[in-house]
Amino acid sequence: MRLEFAQLLFLFVPLVQSAAAQSGRMVITSVDVTSDSSVSSDHLRAITEEATKNTYTGNQPGEEFAERARYLLQQDGYFKAEVSLAEQFVSPTQSTVAVTLGISEGQQYSLNEINFSSNGVFQAQQLRGSLK
Repeated sequence: MRLEFAQLLFLFVPLVQSAAAQSGRMVITSVDVTSDSSVSSDHLRAITEEATKNTYTGNQPGEEFAERARYLLQQDGYFKAEVSLAEQFVSPTQSTVAVTLGISEGQQYSLNEINFSSNGVFQAQQLRGSLK
């Protein structure tokens, strides 16, 4: 089953690249990180999936993607994550981009407990339930 999925993926990528080339949009086909990056394999997988499912316009698609990668990390609690574009290789004939990012996740933040005071209308349980 994995082999079939991989074969379908290899058939699909050229179709996306062709459609992107016709519309003037760029497709990121490769995402790497610098050797001093401290990104987990799970986050790298999510960042790579995000890169390959979108198309980009403009002459700096790597910069736009670096911002998207930072946003993904922030959504997972890494609010001070640093993501920089280390290298970008653009193939104008195929409308493809290979990106190398420098990533430092930093510390992951999470909310431990919420206390409510002076809540005369709603009970604390109702307020906590509305935050999920």
